[in-house]
Amino acid sequence: MSSEHARWALGIALCLGLCPGRWALAQAAPGPAPLAASVTPAPADDARTPPTTFSVAPVPLASYAPETSAALGLLFVVFSNVRAANERPSSVELLGLVTARRQLLFELSPELYWDEQRTHLWHKLEYQYYPDRFFGVGNRLPHQPVSYTRRMLRGRLIVERRVVGKLWLGGFSEALSMDPEYGAASSRFEHVPGSAGGLAVGAGPSLAWDSRDSVLAASHGALLGLSATAYPRWLGGDYPFWRLTADARGMLGLGAGHVLALRALLQRNSARVPYYMMGQLGGPDLLRGYYLGRYRDRTLGLLEFEYRTPFVWRLGAALFGGVGRVSEDITALRLEGLHPTVGAGLRLNVARAERLNLRADAGVGSDGPALYVGVGEAF
Repeated sequence: MSSEHARWALGIALCLGLCPGRWALAQAAPGPAPLAASVTPAPADDARTPPTTFSVAPVPLASYAPETSAALGLLFVVFSNVRAANERPSSVELLGLVTARRQLLFELSPELYWDEQRTHLWHKLEYQYYPDRFFGVGNRLPHQPVSYTRRMLRGRLIVERRVVGKLWLGGFSEALSMDPEYGAASSRFEHVPGSAGGLAVGAGPSLAWDSRDSVLAASHGALLGLSATAYPRWLGGDYPFWRLTADARGMLGLGAGHVLALRALLQRNSARVPYYMMGQLGGPDLLRGYYLGRYRDRTLGLLEFEYRTPFVWRLGAALFGGVGRVSEDITALRLEGLHPTVGAGLRLNVARAERLNLRADAGVGSDGPALYVGVGEAF
């Protein structure tokens, strides 16, 4: 692949949100969320590398997931060209997406690295008009969803500093405004926390150890992250609650391109968290095979694995599986009531240097199969 094609492929990855701040997913977003990913970069040597240059890439998008059905969109991205090994590009993205379920998504997201890549800033401003399905709150729910529509405006900001080696210390802030419309489904939301919608505003610290060799498809290394976010009323929100998140990911290189990836995620929210900010199982990244939000509650725990193997030419394959559950309290996260998933997928590498893969995954949960088509690995 030529260097120009590689830059465009990297632009696609950036625009699809595959290189956002470290806690973008772990902070429990309503609707499909991109994979939280960041990688510890090596300092750039200005004496040996050329000046920073920028590329511009307008890129058409296409994807598929049970939550959206087919989706088409267009993004416009400006990103810095990588000058040295392990350097992360800075970028500014503008994305518009429309789905077959009449959902609209718009995002503006700058991500910046400076001071020899010791300092990192990530921000995302997003709007969603999103007809969706609601199954209820809890770990044991019948497959009887109701339809509703939400209008959501959300801003998130992460600033972090590499303090020593692979260790990053930073802070996270978020403001989310929710305006739901329930129509005939109003009775299903009568006693659900946060059913009136409103504003949630929070901030807190984050800590991460990141030794992965790639943000898009690591072959070895680990990401160990902790974050704590408080949403007090004095910040202007309607729902006072707090959230703790622990996210551990490990990649074991088995040789000849074979990789075993493992993930454990634990999230705990306090009592007054609104339903749309609870921990949610399902979607393209957390237990593929379940609709995103099929099970939701204040506490979420899951374990996942994925075995990735090269096949022929630029094609590869993956086998994956996992278990997870939600509960009202962390003490109720027992082996009983776990929701399993298994599946397989194909990979097409479109940029070898950046390890950028197109993926098609079929996951099977207790409700049946689900298909996902997109860019980048689930974790």
